[in-house]
Parts: sequence; structure tokens; C-alpha cells
Amino acid sequence: MIEFSKLCILYIGFAGIISCNADNRHQDTNLYDEKDTDVEFRITSDSNNTKIVQTKNTQTSHGHQLRIISARCDYQLLNQAGNNYHPRNMADNNPATAWAAKLSTINDEYHNGIIVGPVFDIESTSKISGVELQNGYCKNSSSFNNNTRAIWITVYRYHPELDGECGEDQMMGYIDRSDIIYEGPIKDSMEPQYFSVDSGFDNSRPTRAVGLLFKQGHFAKGAKWNDLCMSEIRIYGQ
Repeated sequence: MIEFSKLCILYIGFAGIISCNADNRHQDTNLYDEKDTDVEFRITSDSNNTKIVQTKNTQTSHGHQLRIISARCDYQLLNQAGNNYHPRNMADNNPATAWAAKLSTINDEYHNGIIVGPVFDIESTSKISGVELQNGYCKNSSSFNNNTRAIWITVYRYHPELDGECGEDQMMGYIDRSDIIYEGPIKDSMEPQYFSVDSGFDNSRPTRAVGLLFKQGHFAKGAKWNDLCMSEIRIYGQ
């Protein structure tokens, strides 16, 4: 388990491992149903961009569902069989789509046992109440079981203002305990899982982006493919 005091991780974006070769998998067709939901999204990007605009906030028992305005990650499976595996799929309110990464292409020497997952930019807020995740590829039970799921996760506050040429503090340096929203097990289940903020999380500081980390070896391996998948994220504030 990563220490709560400091979390040291290498930035794998400069490691030359960000491309994931596609092979013949995920052959089931990925259909997106345009249907009425409590949360509306407008996709304002092409396949090479990351912009998402969520046009409504939703009040739930967890608090306000916060708007996710963009999603990014340094690696993902290439498009195949009409499917894409971009991290924005985790913010489309549709569990039949997913972010996916081929774990076999990620070399341990570059990330020191930590896999840096997607980062989600949100509207500025002063308080986070929790995060809801759907683990795995939740299109159907077959897709879920055939692909790899996480059994451990860190959800943390990412600082986009420090991103860039000289400021990848959380990617190349440390994550303070006060920036950890949740760290611990995640169930191997298709059901949405809600994680309240950790008692050590400093909610007096604004949260503008939320990131995910995974730990090497802490996965439920898929029956057919060792592709790590996550279907949905919802971020709640007070």
C-alpha cells in the first residue's frame, strides 16, 4: 500500500510507453444510446481531443454532481472494431463505454509500480464530498469478465496549474496526504461504488481536477484480455 504521507510516482508520459498497440479484441460493437438522463453532455471534440462539456449539474444524495469539462491520460487502447477507449468515456454517463489500457505494454521500470490513470478537470469548487466509480468494462457481463478490473485505487486532487514543462509535481514528485481523496480497495463489481473523502483530505483548498492511480499487481485479470478498464466516474461536491 502506498504511504499516506507521500506518494512518489514517476511521470510515465515521457517514458516512451504511451502508445498501446491494438490487437483483435473487444469485437463487440460499442453503441452509445442518445437518451434522456439527469446529466447532459455535449462532446465538443474530435477523436484526438479531450474536451467534454457537461451542461447540467445534478443534485443527488451524495451532493452536487460536478461538471467534468475535460479528460486526459497518457495512454489508452487504440480504436478498434468501431470502439474507442478514450478517458472521456468515463464521463459520458454511459457505462457501456470505457477507458482502457493494455497493461502488458507498461514497463515497470518507468512507473515504479504505480500506473498513472486518467485526470478529469472540473469546475472550480472549494469542497469535494466524494467520488463514484464503475469498475471494469460495464457494457455487459461478458465484457466485464473478459477484461481486467482494478482491486485497489487512489483518487487524488490533481493540480493543473502546476502541470507543464517544469511543474509536474504530482507526476514526477509527490502527492501529499491532504490531496488524497480516497485510497484503498475497490470492489470487483459492475455496480457503481461511492467513496467519501478521506478524513485527511484538505477540503479548504479548491479542487479543479481529480486523478486516478492504480497499483501494479492489484488487479482482477480478465478471462481473455489483460486490459485495465474503467467505465464511469462521477465527482460530487458540497
